[in-house]
Amino acid sequence: MLLNAFRTGDVSYILMSILASLFVIFFVIPIHELAHAYQSYKLGDPTPKLMGRLTLNPLKHLDPLGSIMILIVGFGWGKPTPVDPRYYKDPKKDMAKVAFAGPGINLLFALILIFIQTLVIEFADVEASKIASAVAIFCVLAARINIFIAVFNLIPIPPYDGFDILNLILPEKASYFLERNQRMLNLVFLILILTGAMSIPLNFLTSGIQKLFEIIILLFLR
Repeated sequence: MLLNAFRTGDVSYILMSILASLFVIFFVIPIHELAHAYQSYKLGDPTPKLMGRLTLNPLKHLDPLGSIMILIVGFGWGKPTPVDPRYYKDPKKDMAKVAFAGPGINLLFALILIFIQTLVIEFADVEASKIASAVAIFCVLAARINIFIAVFNLIPIPPYDGFDILNLILPEKASYFLERNQRMLNLVFLILILTGAMSIPLNFLTSGIQKLFEIIILLFLR
């Protein structure tokens, strides 16, 4: 993300890119992990509380490399929240709830940010007001990172959240195959990410969700 900002040469865009990234690193990622932790704790699992993850303290949730990735390229990750499905009444169903809590909070944040951006564009003169323009840029960038993080986490292979959601309907053999080959699948996925092969589908989904949210908000306002 920051790389793209520097390519534009626009100082305002660069500053808003940095602020949006820092907002995600120090607020959104902790909220994402706290959502996982709280949902698991609510379902009877004491592990997140025992591990000190029922907190908004960023130091408890941030992964150094994942945070750097968010700042530089616009996506990254936090420190995985430890949970123990043995405490759940219905392990598969409850694990899916815990898994969706993180991406779900990202999508909610994105919707709120796009709502604010739409209000600014609709009722403020973004061409004349530097403050209004900066707020609009910040909101759209932060919203995009939130959506991208949600999309990224919903990839249906272990250990991503999407696998635990998909596992609700997966046959036992398919679930076992994916878990057994987790390391290989992650290596393939990492290669696809590094070569840029995954950038088109991930960006397509991110842009599609962002556009859908914009349409929903415009319909709501009008």
